[in-house]
Amino acid sequence: MKIDNIAFPHPVLGHQNSIIGNVTLGPEEGRPVIETREDSYEITVQMNHDNPEIHRLIAEGKAEYYCEIKCSDTLLRKVVVSKDNLISVSLSRAEVKRKVEFLCLCITTEIIEDYRNALFHEDYIDFHFTLEKGDILAYFGKFSFDAAIQYQKLKAAASFMEIVPQEDKNEEYVDYVLSGPKILIKLPIKDHELFSRDIIRTRKEFTPIIHGSIVQNALTVALFNFKTYLEQETLWAKTIEYRLLNEKELNDGSILIDPDNIVIIVQKLLGNPTRRLLEGLEDIINIKPD
Repeated sequence: MKIDNIAFPHPVLGHQNSIIGNVTLGPEEGRPVIETREDSYEITVQMNHDNPEIHRLIAEGKAEYYCEIKCSDTLLRKVVVSKDNLISVSLSRAEVKRKVEFLCLCITTEIIEDYRNALFHEDYIDFHFTLEKGDILAYFGKFSFDAAIQYQKLKAAASFMEIVPQEDKNEEYVDYVLSGPKILIKLPIKDHELFSRDIIRTRKEFTPIIHGSIVQNALTVALFNFKTYLEQETLWAKTIEYRLLNEKELNDGSILIDPDNIVIIVQKLLGNPTRRLLEGLEDIINIKPD
């Protein structure tokens, strides 16, 4: 058995069926909760399993739940342990930068001799093991978040997209730049000047029209290149990755995008922008002059 290239001399629940049973991370629909506050990130992790022997060891104080937090950009390493499977972690914004990683386990708190488990895989059923303090009993998995992502604004297009002017005053067409933290929609200078007028930029009745045209086109182009820029860990791609993983209605909880489904996924990400565009036009038509 290996977890991150480390071999274990005993069966571990949650890895390669060496112990029969289920492990999940919660508490919301199989995923931890990440709450962004003004000065901190509040993370709630629930480690669930159905193994009676491990439950007994925890109840007797011989095992505990373990959550390790690492941020390589700030050299943060923190460990939180608990006898409760629900763990809350508070990280100040100053502690983390970019990727923050979590490892969730159940570990022993003392030496356990003659460790047996009725749900060992048949390959191990006749074996007894001596476990040292800190040995892994259950592996619940890993997850991470990017401290640069504005999780409280994920559904706002501005969280991953920005409209800017072209540098070349002679350029007549829209261009898209995907290599930066945000998707850049580069409008010809005259078009950007028109877009930037307060009557267009700040009036909420124009928002669905912008989403159904400029933004929808840009996001479609971006998703056709999503895999490439996710591998490069660009922030806009990681923002969309988080939504795809955590909003199952978008793509069944998967980041593997079928090109034939991109148009539909774009519309789901933007909340049916074409319908909102048409309804927005209807609202403008029905606006009565003062």
